[in-house]
Amino acid sequence: MIDAEFSIWLENGIKNGWISPPVCSTHDGVPLTELEEDTMFYDSNDVCVYVSRLYESQAQRLEVERNNCPIAWRRSNEGWTTNE
Repeated sequence: MIDAEFSIWLENGIKNGWISPPVCSTHDGVPLTELEEDTMFYDSNDVCVYVSRLYESQAQRLEVERNNCPIAWRRSNEGWTTNE
């Protein structure tokens, strides 16, 4: 279940055009612009699209982060911490 405060942040971001609604990169694909990024991607060029994983629980966060080192690297490199 998404925290009420996060739901407000997410809704404000969507309303103000700062973020997209959450989509599943596995089933929906990564959201790309059609003319530039999509074309580059299908021409075998490297396209970076940053995504944020929405966790269902702290246990899921820990499991995902143990399985995906770049999340820990990026947090560390930016000096971000978690409230554990």
